[in-house]
Amino acid sequence: MHLMYNLYLTKNFLLGTSLAPIHRLPLGNQSIDDDELEDESTNIKVDPQANRYLNRYYLGKMDVSCLHCKALHWMGENLTNASLTHPLFGTCYLQGKINLPSLIAPPLALQELYDGNDKRSKSFRLHTREYNATNAFISLGAKLDTRVLNGRRPLSFTIHGELRHRTGSLLPQPGHEAIYSQLYIYDPESALNARNNRNPHLRRDVLKTIQDCLLASLCN
Repeated sequence: MHLMYNLYLTKNFLLGTSLAPIHRLPLGNQSIDDDELEDESTNIKVDPQANRYLNRYYLGKMDVSCLHCKALHWMGENLTNASLTHPLFGTCYLQGKINLPSLIAPPLALQELYDGNDKRSKSFRLHTREYNATNAFISLGAKLDTRVLNGRRPLSFTIHGELRHRTGSLLPQPGHEAIYSQLYIYDPESALNARNNRNPHLRRDVLKTIQDCLLASLCN
């Protein structure tokens, strides 16, 4: 999700695009109307017979460590000029030629949600994508192809066609509540109420923590 386009909270957690898939491509490539999920959960139902004619290639375990950055790879990614006993890879640190700075630590309040074991932290980790989507500037449009998603997690985000960014006006349509970037011109309490009303399964205190961290990062 990068697919979550670059308004980002604390340099790591929140980015400015909702990852909710907009279309789903049914078996047989039948066309369907737009059905924007916005902040809804992506519980994808897959036809178990949809990929019965597809052959699956097993790459083995992803357990070969890069000598330079310790990133894990499949042995099949080993460079042709390297050996099996001393594997080298070109997709991470380019054999030591690239040196990336360490990630910036998130604010303490957000780090506690990542590391804690209380109800707030568990809700945050369980619904991370939805908490992220509630603070997005724009929504994402795509046709989700579910024909090859039958299997164990992690879920593969597979699309058919192109990605689209849906950017509306700064004012909501008559009779509609403010969403996405429209909420950023509201006072924080009204914006928090709107996000909570649209996502009643999310915790208000967690939404407030994220919003406070986001507003603090925008002011710095």
